[in-house]
Order: sequence, then C-alpha cells, then structure tokens
Amino acid sequence: YFLKAALERGFTVKALVRNPAKVSIRHDRLVLITGDFDNTEALTLLVKDAKFVVCMAAAKPVDGLYPEFYMFHFVRDRLYPILAQSTTLKVFLYQAGSMSTGSHFHHPVAWIMKQTLGRKLNIFPKIDDNNKIIRFLLEEERHPFAFIVTRAGVLENN
Repeated sequence: YFLKAALERGFTVKALVRNPAKVSIRHDRLVLITGDFDNTEALTLLVKDAKFVVCMAAAKPVDGLYPEFYMFHFVRDRLYPILAQSTTLKVFLYQAGSMSTGSHFHHPVAWIMKQTLGRKLNIFPKIDDNNKIIRFLLEEERHPFAFIVTRAGVLENN
C-alpha cells in the first residue's frame, strides 16, 4: 500500500530489492536497486539524494527462529551511518511492529494482549528487536535528521 500511495502522490521511490523480477509494480518514478542489507554500495545508492527514507523491512525467520536483533544491527550498524552522512535527508521513518513500544511500560490491557498474542504467534524476538531500534533512535544524542516510528497494525480491514 505504501509504495502505491507514494507513487500516486508524485514521489520518486527507490526500493532495495533482492530480485527485481519479483516486483510486480512498474512505474516511471520507481527505481529498483538490487542488493540486500549487507550491500553498503546499494544502501548508499538507495539513500543518495533522498529527502525521506522509509524502512518497512523485516527479518525472515531462519529455521523457524527470528534472528536475534537482526533489524537492530541492520539499522544501527549498516543503515544509520549512511543516513547520518546524507546532506539531503530530512526524515527517517521506521515501521516497527504493532506491539513494539520502545519502553518497558505497558498499559495493562496492552500487556495482556502482547503476552497472549506474543506466545501464540511467537513474535517476542521481533518485538524485542523493534523495541531496541526505537530505544536506539530515542537515546541517540543528536540526529542530523528527524525520525518517525510507526507501529503497523496486526489486523486488517475487511
């Protein structure tokens, strides 16, 4: 939904993809950059001249297990240094999971929901990963850009 909405609103979008052939959307303002999280050259090209960077990526489980703090290490160690060097970046948006808070405080109802769904869906490692990213962004002394953290919902309309 995000990609389609950004293109419809006139934005040029650069997207990091492992396999461009798997991307079904084609558009004049969509630039596909082939690479992965470990490809510094592709990440640098992705951020180059960007005013806004949106990270909606997620780690894939390996043998059914979520890689420990995978996204945190990607954001802190790979992406953030590139973002910090950008002279054009205004806003970094990171989309965390719906149950991520970035803090240890939870409303009692939210805590119960998190415990119930977290166990059933086995998403605690992903929640912890997102929380660590949120805390990193909040605790970093100064950013050369603004940042926004959104928390996507787990439920869909219809």
